[in-house]
Amino acid sequence: MNALPFVDINDHELFMREYWQKAPCVFKANLPESAQLAPDELAGIAAEPSSDARLVQTPVKKKKDWRVANGPFCAQDYDILGPTHWTLLVRGVDQYIESAPEIFNQFNFLPAWRREDLMVSFAANKGSVGAHTDFYDVFIIQGEGQRRWRIGEPVAADAELIANIDQKVLAQFDPTHEVILSEGDAIYIPPMVPHEGISIGQSMSYSVGYRAPSLSEAIDQWADIVHDTAQPTQRYSDEGAKPTEKTNRISQSDRFRMVQLLDQAKVNAERILGELMTQPVIVQEQADTSPITMGELSEMLLDPTIEIGPAAHTRMAYYTDEQSMQVFCNGSTHLLANAEESLIDALCSCSALDGPLIAEVTNNNELKALLLEWINKGHWGPYEV
Repeated sequence: MNALPFVDINDHELFMREYWQKAPCVFKANLPESAQLAPDELAGIAAEPSSDARLVQTPVKKKKDWRVANGPFCAQDYDILGPTHWTLLVRGVDQYIESAPEIFNQFNFLPAWRREDLMVSFAANKGSVGAHTDFYDVFIIQGEGQRRWRIGEPVAADAELIANIDQKVLAQFDPTHEVILSEGDAIYIPPMVPHEGISIGQSMSYSVGYRAPSLSEAIDQWADIVHDTAQPTQRYSDEGAKPTEKTNRISQSDRFRMVQLLDQAKVNAERILGELMTQPVIVQEQADTSPITMGELSEMLLDPTIEIGPAAHTRMAYYTDEQSMQVFCNGSTHLLANAEESLIDALCSCSALDGPLIAEVTNNNELKALLLEWINKGHWGPYEV
């Protein structure tokens, strides 16, 4: 079994040139103590009704003896699992802990809008989720304990899976590389590279994934946009067509007319990308509160006891060219006519409005109205300091 190359993740040029979406590697990661969870804290998040949690029991003897359950979970759910061969995975943990940006910041040479979430897993001894592939890039940072990772060569998207289990586990796995990660070690896995992590004793890991929308997802999003923007008068027309004797035949001219109709639904690639990539991983329930007014927002912006910032589930991005500035928030598009890119970049990146941003928003009626909309939709919120 071969060893994986060890790289300096801070050498961004090297990493992007030699490894990003090409080859797996290991590196030393920044895992601050403030961002680490105890197993019972992770279990507490997995008990939340809004959490996305999963328990996976791996076979002890029989290859097909897998058990998978979806949360939320209570304490009794863990009592029946035994001391080995199980894993708890919780997605969207960054929505529950304030220190997640300390983990994300070490990957700030990658587009933040592509980042999916922080997934945290606890594994009992010999716990695993099986050999599998992902359609996206993932960084896995080892927390408490150790895990043995086995890596194989890239496989096809339609590689055979073990049947009749609610878990995508490869039926055939031929590892070529192996590495044991201890606390602070990390591994990068490109798309479609099979990998399997097996816990050595109890262990915790922290995974940061990067979204990669599929063609079908992009087309679905495009269809939604066309549905919202197309006019009833935009219809197929064969004005000027000549009489035909073959009444069931679609002619080349007919086909061309359909192409012309479809051409009216212009492909707004940046909007498709922006709306897809800012759809929340997990949507927290919005508190049942009355909408605030513009006057109330103006007062909040001046109140030092109130902090205004994005909700935990909110995702933002923007696109700009010579014609427009588009801001994307939780899957919605907003066109801005009067805003500098530096301001929008700061707005999309902040965890809360600071003094300069408050001044900018206060003096920009367009942005202020947008902020009011976001607050009333639950995308942003005023929070007591």
